[in-house]
Formats: sequence, structure tokens, C-alpha cells
Amino acid sequence: MSDLVASLSLSEIHPALRANRIDGMVNIQMESLVLINGWPAEAEGSIGIGNLKAAAAGPDPLGNFRVEITTQDGDIVGLVEDTGAILDVTGTLRLADDRSYSLIGNVAPNSETPAALNRNLRGLGTPDENGQRQFRLEGAL
Repeated sequence: MSDLVASLSLSEIHPALRANRIDGMVNIQMESLVLINGWPAEAEGSIGIGNLKAAAAGPDPLGNFRVEITTQDGDIVGLVEDTGAILDVTGTLRLADDRSYSLIGNVAPNSETPAALNRNLRGLGTPDENGQRQFRLEGAL
């Protein structure tokens, strides 16, 4: 596929997102996308996530994020960053052809971070010299 543009609710993408009460508005703009058995094999483009909500993080929307997507060494790789959120976030999303995924990044509170969420960040360990804590989500779909 080429020049794919779509908007949908994040919770519609996979049942696990809905089950974990993760939602937001996804805006997809892909210059190219190749699917094999329903899984991306090649991709170039960007995804915006607006008004991201995750029940585990608390009642406040987390904000807006952007993922720039490319294909590298057979994996789909997305560079993740916040674009106006209650947390400063950077990271790398990787989708492998065996349907495994990883999201590894750094998160730090900012002036918009609610006190309760800031306290919850302590569970990620000691911040580095820049006040960032590493997070890691991995699994398979």
C-alpha cells in the first residue's frame, strides 16, 4: 500500500489495548506499508497519538505523541517522542517479523505532571543525571 491515511481509536487496534483501558486518537500517515499475514513487513511514515489515556497511569490524559516509522534490518522501527504531554518521553518501538515487539525509552516528569503520576514514576528506579528513568515494554502479539 502507498499513501495510506487513517484515523481511528487506539483501543480498536488490538483487544489488549481495550482490556488494559488504553485509548486515544490515532492518526496514521504511511508513505508505504507492506503487510504479510496481517503483520507489517515494511513501513515508512508516521503515526500521531492524540489524547493518550492509560488507566494504569491515572485519570489524566497523558497527552500527544508522535512515532516516525522506518524499516531497518527487517524490523519496523519507530522513534517515539511526546509532542505535548504531561510527561517527557522518548523511545524506540521495534516490531519484528516473529510478531514480537519492544518499546524501550526514557520518561521524565515535566511541569504538567500530576503529583500522583510523578510518585508512580519512582517505581521505574533512580533517575539518571537528566532526571529521566528508563522504561521497557516487551512481548508478542
